[in-house]
Amino acid sequence: MLDVTLRVVSVFLIILLGFIAYKCGMISRKDSKLLSSVMMNIAAPCLTLATVSSHRIDPETWNMVKIGFLAVAVYYVSAAVINFGLAKTIRPKREDFGIYWVELTFSNSGFLCFPICLAVFGEEAFFYAVIMNLLCTLFMYTLAIAQVCYGSGEEGQGVDWKGQLKNLLSPPTIAAVVGVGMFVADIQLPDFLLDTCDTVGNMLVPLSMLVIGVQLGDSKLGNMLTNWRYMVYSAQKLLLWPVLTFAACMAFHVPTMITVVITLTQAMPAGSLPVVFAEQYGRNSKLGAELVFISTLLSMITIPVACILLTQYMNL
Repeated sequence: MLDVTLRVVSVFLIILLGFIAYKCGMISRKDSKLLSSVMMNIAAPCLTLATVSSHRIDPETWNMVKIGFLAVAVYYVSAAVINFGLAKTIRPKREDFGIYWVELTFSNSGFLCFPICLAVFGEEAFFYAVIMNLLCTLFMYTLAIAQVCYGSGEEGQGVDWKGQLKNLLSPPTIAAVVGVGMFVADIQLPDFLLDTCDTVGNMLVPLSMLVIGVQLGDSKLGNMLTNWRYMVYSAQKLLLWPVLTFAACMAFHVPTMITVVITLTQAMPAGSLPVVFAEQYGRNSKLGAELVFISTLLSMITIPVACILLTQYMNL
């Protein structure tokens, strides 16, 4: 499990670089907002299209892929409803509710989950993790943005659904829809376009971690570790949701490999992209960054345990 632990440590190192850069005056809050815009409008669409064009499936595995897609869709619809209630138990400020809601729903399904999935469960599990992440991407750039913006109206006013719907019509959303369509229709980009999208898209993960480091620039570790809301959130995210996901998969007789992949995904800490969305749409990005930091710190304990339990389940 050393590889798993080292992978989590690498996340902290990139976040630390952003933190140091902010403290040394190399990156300002204004720069962070610019980086967020580059990630959302350029890097994210390119990564989506590159991912689609890098993977193909044969007819024999298509049925498993469809089951995986269905499991992902059911998860996000269910999670959006359940986490609305769970977020209320944390009793956040009205303007912070959407941050807790979205960070309960979305995990670090790429940068952490992919290499851990490959290292612990092999190439087959890694393949399904990548394919299922296509649908995750579509939900990320639609549902997650709506959750981040939830409650953005003035106190006493209703939710500005028209404004939130407008936020969804962004380059990442369009790229996600096009990407899923390309995957289903088995359409691939020419090699030169694939290389271009892959190169640009690879900026997304490290830049998002740097932005989180910048957002943590004014935070205090002691305050984060003693914040009861953060501890309740982390328990719900790292303990409750993996158990609920595994139980649901067992109840509906989901194939073993799909069960392992989707449960491992939900065992990951908070996703970094919602922090970028919060920065982009003027929400509390500092809170999002702190939730990512705390959940990633605690996941150094919970992820190895989850991997051990899922490995035993696969060997049954």
